[in-house]
Amino acid sequence: MLQAFWDKVREQSALLAMTADQRVPIVRTHVHSVLAPLRATADEVGVRLLALEARWLEARVLELLQQDAERAPFSVEFVEDSRVIDVGGVQTRIVLDRVDRLADGSFAVIDYKTGQSTQPAAWMGERPELPQLPLYVRAIGQDQVSAVAFGVVSTGSTEYRGFARDGAVFPQLKPFDATKAPFKEYASWGDLLLAWSRRLESLAQEHAQGDARLAPNPAKACRYCHLSGVCRSVQALLEPEEGDDATG
Repeated sequence: MLQAFWDKVREQSALLAMTADQRVPIVRTHVHSVLAPLRATADEVGVRLLALEARWLEARVLELLQQDAERAPFSVEFVEDSRVIDVGGVQTRIVLDRVDRLADGSFAVIDYKTGQSTQPAAWMGERPELPQLPLYVRAIGQDQVSAVAFGVVSTGSTEYRGFARDGAVFPQLKPFDATKAPFKEYASWGDLLLAWSRRLESLAQEHAQGDARLAPNPAKACRYCHLSGVCRSVQALLEPEEGDDATG
């Protein structure tokens, strides 16, 4: 839905030229178009559920567009842009949800999410849980990126969450100031992006070398793995470690 909107609009100035009321029929038309293939094959219950989904989607998209209207000037450079990048010798296919060109010529990389629990902390640590945005930064070029954000589309909390190099480029995001940020190990914005690059290289090299040791957080790792039927780690998770009180 957001791809459909920004494919047509592209410029924040065009968004600002619309009143809030004028945005509604435009968004409604895109929602109808996006859901049409699902509606065509749905039964009566499915049609009713899709009507609820359409109202929810329309409201959430309008909320995020209002956030965009309140931002510093930008234009949308890429939407749903498919690329193959090399990471530590591993060819990785990615699709960038959205990349904005900011007023100073740098880029903001945005990844849409619907979960309320999605937080930028997932990018941190030696084995980041949600590495898409660090991968997208690599695809654009870390010297050119000045903001990274989840575009969270969720009831009651539709917003941008992430970090910016400074407060001017993307005012809705926290400036990545090492004296204020909770991640004290990074001396600067550039230091953070370098750490991401190093970690991605390390993870890719593990994969290329066939390193299949159990990840430090197996419960979360297993949640996204499609090989549980041939993996012994699931059984390991169910069995108490030596010394544990199995009776609870």
